[in-house]
Amino acid sequence: MASEEKVRVFVAVELPDTVKAEFAGLAAAIDALGVRGARTVRPEGIHLTLKFLGDVSVERVPEIRDAMDFASDEVAPFDLSLGDAGVFPNPRATRVLWVGVEGDLDSLGRLQQRVEESLAELGFRPERRGFNPHITAGRVRDRVSNADRRRVTETLLSHEYVRPPIRVESISLIRSTLHPDGAMYEPIYGVGLGGD
Repeated sequence: MASEEKVRVFVAVELPDTVKAEFAGLAAAIDALGVRGARTVRPEGIHLTLKFLGDVSVERVPEIRDAMDFASDEVAPFDLSLGDAGVFPNPRATRVLWVGVEGDLDSLGRLQQRVEESLAELGFRPERRGFNPHITAGRVRDRVSNADRRRVTETLLSHEYVRPPIRVESISLIRSTLHPDGAMYEPIYGVGLGGD
């Protein structure tokens, strides 16, 4: 029996080129450190994840699109901007490099909650942790020394960047294809906010 075709997908807010340009500068600063095991996200691939779904059958994509349509219908477009940078889980054990967002966080939270709830009705497990909106800038592997981990963290936290506006007018279903040199992202569906 043939195995069913699956796609690795997530729901996200795509970001404008002005934001991607800021992440290109940040990536260049981190990459210039030459720390093996510290990998930045390609600027063209940055996004603000609302819900990671993982590997799902391609047959489920239409119902996921319907859930996105429902989730986006009652949230009007809103504005965000880049916020402060940080790391997960903490500066002494940096694994994930991120930049937060500021602005209309109430609308963002409402949108994320509607996405979460509409997908839960389809059987997707709700996230146990609270929504912590951020844009992943990179990752640091376990084998990186503490000294190099500190250098990467300090570079992220001290990096100067402008905070261009982010007008959130739609959400996208994005396919993630894993490659040895990082994930490649392809939007496969988008829906406007407020019923657009």
